[in-house]
Formats: sequence, C-alpha cells, structure tokens
Amino acid sequence: MIRHIQNTFRMRHFGLMTRPKKEGQYVVTRNGEMATLCHSAFQTDWFGELGISPQTIVELGPFDGGDISRFQAQYPNCRCVAVEADPERAAIVLVNTKGTEIEVVEAAACDANGPINWFSSEINGKADAQGSVYQHSDKYKSRFSFVNQRDATTVNGRRLADLCAELEITSIDLLHMDIEGAEYLALKGLGELRPKMIFLEMRSGMFESGISITDTESLLADMGYELALDLRVDRLYLHNSVNYNPSP
Repeated sequence: MIRHIQNTFRMRHFGLMTRPKKEGQYVVTRNGEMATLCHSAFQTDWFGELGISPQTIVELGPFDGGDISRFQAQYPNCRCVAVEADPERAAIVLVNTKGTEIEVVEAAACDANGPINWFSSEINGKADAQGSVYQHSDKYKSRFSFVNQRDATTVNGRRLADLCAELEITSIDLLHMDIEGAEYLALKGLGELRPKMIFLEMRSGMFESGISITDTESLLADMGYELALDLRVDRLYLHNSVNYNPSP
C-alpha cells in the first residue's frame, strides 16, 4: 500500500497519467507467421506524457524481441537497437525482428571492452531463460529452482559508450534493460551518455556480483536520475534534463 501511494505521488510529480502495463505476452505476425512475444510493464504513452518524441531506443537483454518490437511498431521512425549477449537468445531476437528496421547487436553491455564470462540459463534443456555475466546466488536457486545455469563461456563485452559511438548513437531517449544483475556495469559503461529515461529490472541478492541495489541506486543518483516509479522489481528513472510537466 505504501509503495502504491508513493508511486501515485511520483507519477503526479512527473506528469505521468498512464499506469504501468501488466507484464505479459502478446501475439504478432511476422512474415505470415504468428509469434507470441513477451513485454515489460513499460508504457509507451509515457513518452508523450513527458513530451518526448523518441528518436533512439536502446534495449539491453531483449530476450525474445517483444519490447523492442512494440517500440518500433508504435514509433516506426525511431531507431531501435537491441543488444543481446547470449548467442541463442540473439538468434531468436533476429528471427522475431526479421523484416523490421530493428538493429540487433550480439554483445554484453558492460563497463569495458573485451571477453567477459557468460552463464547461459536453460529451462528443461532449452534457452528459455535469460543468461547473465554473474552466477546465480543461493537465493536465486531457491526461488527459481526450475532454471539451470550452464557452465561459463565467454562472450564479447562492450563498454556501452563505445558501442554507441560505433553505432553513431549520440543520444538515447529510452534505455530499456533486463540484464540479470549487470545493471551497474552497463550504467558505468555509459560514459557521458545520459538517456532521458531508464527502465530496468533490479533484483536483490540474486547474483554473485558483490553489487547491491543500493550501489546501483547511488550511481543513478550521481548520474542525475530520479526515481519515477518503483514496481518492486522494475523501476523507471528520469534524467534531470527531461522537462516534465508536473500536475498541480
């Protein structure tokens, strides 16, 4: 109840009127074939409510491409880039975004360039869960006992600012990420880039990273971000450069 009241005041403060979506799935048609894709709680109506006409959206950890697909469908003139570290998941995203203008990059967004450990996850032998640069903690294993983390491999780690420079991205309207404990690394890798909005998943104590949610919150505050919505696991942050119109 307290969280709900706090979110109501936050939304009013920032001029947000549309409640978050309920996480779930939706059906799309790709090249004559039906596909069921996942979506987060992010509401695309928030762009308009904040006076943002999105030109560039970057998603880290797109899983099946569901969110980046709905962003591109609603804003066809917006550049949409999906960055996925897991080779199996990247292949799935490529299939699900085929025929669109969405750019798919296979890399682990972090704070340095070079090979980085990667732990793929599976359910019943299939890559139906998200991988991570960190091993699962005992807390994760207890809560999600049906998810099996494979032995470590290496993937291409990219400092996010350098990756954006390579892609000629100079500004980001939305950074949408679900990267299983690596949020701090990705944020550190932004360099001087400051996305107008950041929507990310943060879980406490789920990964053997040594980085707490408090660490990530402090980093975001230092970077000029303010919490706009706290949805327990998912959070929306706005940069202080956003000229929002708060309700009286």
